[in-house]
Amino acid sequence: MRAIGILRRDLSRIGGMMEAELKSQAQSARSPLVFEQPLNERMRTFLRLDYLYNQALYHNEKASQWGSRAAVASLLDILAISTRGDVRSDVLKESR
Repeated sequence: MRAIGILRRDLSRIGGMMEAELKSQAQSARSPLVFEQPLNERMRTFLRLDYLYNQALYHNEKASQWGSRAAVASLLDILAISTRGDVRSDVLKESR
């Protein structure tokens, strides 16, 4: 009989925690998501280079053929972007 009382108490406590979690998820679902886009092409290019660099670092740590392939693909994309003349001049302006 005592075990049933303990079980009921535990179940009600778990149910209360689940209700609180569901309420917090519902409140966060109601808040709007904000997506911001960079205003100019220069910033988009720099963000793309940053993304590719982080992707190359991440995949470089993987000890698999697919990880190596993804890292090399990211590095080739970085090379393709950085060989453009306008990007090179922007990077030189930023480094000064």
